[in-house]
Amino acid sequence: MKKKQFLGLMLWMALALNSCKPEDQINLTGVIAFDHPEQETLVADGVTTLPVPVKIKGGADPDKRTVTFTTDLGTFTNNANTITIVAGSDDKATAYLKSIAQGTATIKATVSTFSITKTVLCTFSNVLSFSNATTETQTADNYSLLKITGHINPGTDASNRTITFTTDLGTFTNNTNTVAIVADVNGDAVTYLKGNVVGTATVKIANQNQTATKNVVFAAVNPNNIFTFGTIIDNIPADGVSLVTIPAQVNTSLPAASQSVTFTTDAGSFTNGSAAIPADPSGNLKAYLKSSVVGPAHVSATCSAVTRTVTVNFVPAVPDYLLLTANGTVTNGSANTLTISIAAKRNIGTPTPNFALTYSVLDATGNIVGSFSNGSVTDQNGLASVVYTPGNTTYRGNVTITVALKNYSGVSESINVLIN
Repeated sequence: MKKKQFLGLMLWMALALNSCKPEDQINLTGVIAFDHPEQETLVADGVTTLPVPVKIKGGADPDKRTVTFTTDLGTFTNNANTITIVAGSDDKATAYLKSIAQGTATIKATVSTFSITKTVLCTFSNVLSFSNATTETQTADNYSLLKITGHINPGTDASNRTITFTTDLGTFTNNTNTVAIVADVNGDAVTYLKGNVVGTATVKIANQNQTATKNVVFAAVNPNNIFTFGTIIDNIPADGVSLVTIPAQVNTSLPAASQSVTFTTDAGSFTNGSAAIPADPSGNLKAYLKSSVVGPAHVSATCSAVTRTVTVNFVPAVPDYLLLTANGTVTNGSANTLTISIAAKRNIGTPTPNFALTYSVLDATGNIVGSFSNGSVTDQNGLASVVYTPGNTTYRGNVTITVALKNYSGVSESINVLIN
C-alpha cells in the first residue's frame, strides 16, 4: 500500500512539473559559468592582467544580464575589488584582474541570485621585476620619498640576491643616483627616491643578467605645501633702523633640517645677514629688513628648494627736527654774509637725503631783512647749509632766521642773529 502511495505521489509531481510553462520551470544549469573554471595563474606585478570571462544564459532578460565580479586579492581594472559588467550580445561579461601581492584570489561572479567562484594564483615571476611597475608620480620637493621595490625569486642563491637601482633624475636615500640593496627572504629589495627637478625619471633595476625599468614623474611643488608668508606691514621709513617684519610659516612635516628659510633682498639688509632663519616648533619664523633707500625691495625666500618672492616698500624717512648752527653776529652790508649750518635729525635712524628747505628772516617788528643764497638740500647725513646776507639795511638789532622742510612745514627751527 505504501509503495503504491509513493508511486502515486511521484506521478503527481511529474504531471505538475510538465504542466508548468517553460519559463516557470527551474533550471539550475546554464545560468552563469566561467569560461575557465580551473585555477589560473597571474603574474603579481601590478600591471599584468588576467581576463576572467563568464557566460550567462542565452536570451536572459535585460535585468538579468549584469554580472558583478568580486575578488579578495588584487583589483580589477577600475582599481577596486568589485566591478559590474553587462553581458554583451555574445552573452559574455569579462573582468580583468591584476595584483601586486602574492596569494590566492577567490573570484566570485554573480548574476541575479546565482553566484559562482573560482581561484587565481597570484605569484611573482622568476624574472626580475618591480613590485609596482606602473608609472608613479612624486613631488619634486627634495624630501618626499617614493618607495620603490625590486623583486627577485625568493629562492635565489645568497650570492646573487643584490639588486642595483639607478636613476637618471633625482637621488636615492644615500643621496646618489645608484644604490645596491640585498633582497630579503621574500625576494624584495627596497629603496626610496626623491628629487627637486621637475621631469620624468627612468629608474632601472639590475640583477645578474636581468634588468627592468619604470618611470617616475617628478611633479612641480605646490609652494603652499612648503611654506607661506604671513601678513606683511610695509611702507616703513628708510632710515636704516626701522624694520619691515616678514613672517613665514613652514610646514612642520618637513624634515627638521629643512625647517628654515633663507632670505635675500636687492635693497636693504636683514638683521641676521644672509643666515638661514630656523622655524620654531610651530613652524613660525620672522625676518627683519631695514633699508636707507626709498622704494621697493624685492625679497626672495627659499625653503627646501622652493623659492617665493614678495615686494615690500620703504618710504622717505622724514626728519623729526632740525638743528641750526651759525655765528651769532653779522655786519650790515651786502658784501657781508653769514653761513647757517643745518642738521636734519630723526628720533630713530637717519633721515633720507634730498629734503628741500625753506628760509625766512624777520626783524623784531616782523619785517624781512636781507636774503638767502646757495641753499642746499640735505645730504646722506642729513646736513645742509644756506648763506644769509643782511644787505645794505639801516636796521640794527636781532633778526630771527627760520629754516623749515619744504613739504613738511611743521618741521622747522629758528636762530637769532645780531646785525650790527
